Amino acid sequence: MSAQLKQPVGSLLYGQSWDEYRAIKALNNSTLKHIDVSGAHYQENLRNPTETDALRLGIAAHCLVLEPRRYDKEFAVWRRRGESGSSAPRRGQHWEAFVRDWPGRTIITEDQETDALTMQSAIYRCKEAVEYLSFGDPEVTMQCLMHGRSFKGRLDWLTKLGSAIALVGIKTAADIRLDGFSRAAARLLYHCQWALYFDLYEAITGVRPVEVVEIVVEKSPPNDVVVYVIGDDVLKVGRAKYLELLQKLDQCERDNQWPGVAGGAGKQIFALPSYMYDDEIYA
Repeated sequence: MSAQLKQPVGSLLYGQSWDEYRAIKALNNSTLKHIDVSGAHYQENLRNPTETDALRLGIAAHCLVLEPRRYDKEFAVWRRRGESGSSAPRRGQHWEAFVRDWPGRTIITEDQETDALTMQSAIYRCKEAVEYLSFGDPEVTMQCLMHGRSFKGRLDWLTKLGSAIALVGIKTAADIRLDGFSRAAARLLYHCQWALYFDLYEAITGVRPVEVVEIVVEKSPPNDVVVYVIGDDVLKVGRAKYLELLQKLDQCERDNQWPGVAGGAGKQIFALPSYMYDDEIYA
């Protein structure tokens, strides 16, 4: 790709807040992946993007690990407890007053803050993770014109190994073992994100990253950490997948049709997963 570049087709932006990044009007992996479910799901996400508790926890953990100095400026912690001792519901007059008191802040619960701090400590204790995080730039925004579209992406961490570029991500997971995390990665289309970020960085800079790395931390105790190096075979599969999704999006836009999961068929024949079928049953 880099040999074909005659001039930059995008930019790297440093120091952007999460809100500034979200305000950029461009296609990203988090939006594109919804077309894999259906055109209707893609359109619904555009109309009503959601910010889940899991996303807020992830953002808080990223900030504490990568930009701890910004944490107190960008987050407000809901510490109110109910009679049972659990976090009070985020509704009613107390909640509304709290939101008014902290405009522009990402609000997380006290339990979420505790989880984020625990994950921060776990990552800092992992020497393999620290080797990547000891030098570099956090939350680097990429903007680029590629495949005829305006794209954006947000690198968790950009660093160098000597003179070689490494793109580093941080993710939380219920199961960080290779088998469990690989299944989750396939389901959540992480491989598309890895390939897309690789391609965006190369298209913008003309420099081919040497490594794509994901630091994965358990969501619950013992909050174990593993560092996965993403191989070229995974990037190849991810690239094929995101290009497939782009073709699907192109088709929906050309036809101005955004079908649901059934694709207009109304009904389908149900089948169990293939591993559930025993050949002896049909012998």
